[in-house]
Amino acid sequence: MPAVPEASFLNFLGGLAAQALMQLGEVPNPLTGGRESNPAFARYTVQLMTVLRDKTRGNLSAEEAAYLESAIGDLTARLAKVEETVGESRGRGVAESTADAGTAVAESRGRGVAESTAAAPDGGTAAGAGASKDPTSAE
Repeated sequence: MPAVPEASFLNFLGGLAAQALMQLGEVPNPLTGGRESNPAFARYTVQLMTVLRDKTRGNLSAEEAAYLESAIGDLTARLAKVEETVGESRGRGVAESTADAGTAVAESRGRGVAESTAAAPDGGTAAGAGASKDPTSAE
């Protein structure tokens, strides 16, 4: 069993970044091993990071502030690409798009937050994922 990571703001941010990457389908879900894209939840996670940035402005170390800005910027760009791809798939037809959306919602309803973030792609806990490296690198 991996060691529990240090409780720090950087580790917390790394967990959020790892969660967003899973929601974007950039890294496999550690519970299923599959890559699942859920842009709505990814957008929510990026919005949470933006709220954290705004509410903690002036209280972060230079490293924390840089990490948070970098993660928000990179995840926002990745989200835009995913949403563009989803928009293009809407041209396939209503029945196909609705079936895909229904499957994604049904799959996400079966998992709680603790289950979804229990483990990071590297085998550690999501709360400690990526804290010392690029928060958005899809390994």
